[in-house]
Amino acid sequence: MFSLVCQHGTFALHHTSLQNNSDEWELKKIIQLPGQYYDYSVSTVGAAQGVLFFQCAPDGIHIENVDCYSMDVKTYEITKVCTKMDDFLNLKRALPYFSFPPLLSEPTI
Repeated sequence: MFSLVCQHGTFALHHTSLQNNSDEWELKKIIQLPGQYYDYSVSTVGAAQGVLFFQCAPDGIHIENVDCYSMDVKTYEITKVCTKMDDFLNLKRALPYFSFPPLLSEPTI
């Protein structure tokens, strides 16, 4: 299980798992999120195919730049996917799309 934890204005993901034949959770790893997000709002936005998605935005601003990230749950590698302008008062907002099917992906050699 991944939990988003804020301590003293900085954010980290805590990876915990159940022990064999036990009801106790063991902390496997703490993954620090990028440090520039002090006094930001960080939220998870989903998970798919072994990847966790989250976004970071300044607190208290209605129109803002939102940084979108992905994290591979096996390697803990965090990748910035995009920065988007988001207006929380406007219901028509663009959301990032991850894991394009091969037909829609860019050609590779």
